[in-house]
Amino acid sequence: MNILIIGFSSIVKRRIIPALEKIDEIEAISISSRKSLTKDMITSKKKVNIYRGYKNAITNCDSSLIYISLPNSMHATWANHALDAGKHVIIDKPATMNLEEAKNLLKKAKQKKLCVAEANVWMYHPMTRKIKKIIDREKGKKQHISAVFTSPPLNPENYRYKKAYGGGILLDRGSYAASCSRIFIEKSPKEVHCHIIKCNKKDIIDISFSISMLYEDGIVFSGFFSLAAEYVNRLSIHGSTYYLDAGRIFTPPADFNGNINLIKNNKKNSICVEAADTFSLFIKDVISAINKKSYSQFAKILFGDTKLLSDIINVATKVN
Repeated sequence: MNILIIGFSSIVKRRIIPALEKIDEIEAISISSRKSLTKDMITSKKKVNIYRGYKNAITNCDSSLIYISLPNSMHATWANHALDAGKHVIIDKPATMNLEEAKNLLKKAKQKKLCVAEANVWMYHPMTRKIKKIIDREKGKKQHISAVFTSPPLNPENYRYKKAYGGGILLDRGSYAASCSRIFIEKSPKEVHCHIIKCNKKDIIDISFSISMLYEDGIVFSGFFSLAAEYVNRLSIHGSTYYLDAGRIFTPPADFNGNINLIKNNKKNSICVEAADTFSLFIKDVISAINKKSYSQFAKILFGDTKLLSDIINVATKVN
């Protein structure tokens, strides 16, 4: 299988291309960028093709799978072009700006019998799967789940600070809150509360937000996400008979050996978890589903996560 990447973003250079190198089924990597790009700028042992212009690449490239890595506001437009050309599509998170865009993409993909998948990949790390096993094994009821993902300010020219490009922390990291709900609670919340704590002055972009979600059985999810704080990337879960937490949960590097701290009966146990390339595992999963012509699970995930993210954005209120 050949793959076409639309956009030459930082994540493409740091994670996507290295992940594709590990997938034997990928024979050639084509890249389309509006910036000047040459083959010697791509580190790959696979065949590399360069295209100028996104539409030209989609029309003329023989790849059956397209990975879209563009500013958020451009995702739906180019995903639609890819589907119209009969290509399967992977889209950087958030896949769309809103639920309506997601519905339209999924409807078209279903009509054309094509796969659309959102690249929210953190749950592919063995650390997440180990946490799931611990939760399922423990008889203590889940009571509170907390997620914190904060980082210092980025370059002011980063698209995340541009309203026209779909910037803002809600779109950038709100998908982590939505996917936490799906993975660890497995049901929709009955109440969602979100507060935008900080905005930038230049483009009125949300920079920090807190969230609280309440579920029917009394479970509470809370989170804090920011582009203006010390770096923290952590998940914690309080059960009635246990507590656990894990760091670097949402963006583990490919060589990251995870560690889960489990406290039970007032005794702490550190559980080491092997490293894994989450992007490579995710893309392999998509390719396997395409080969089997069975990819409805990706549509279900995209719709569910986008629905909850839209709910979060719709109820968000500014604190000051």
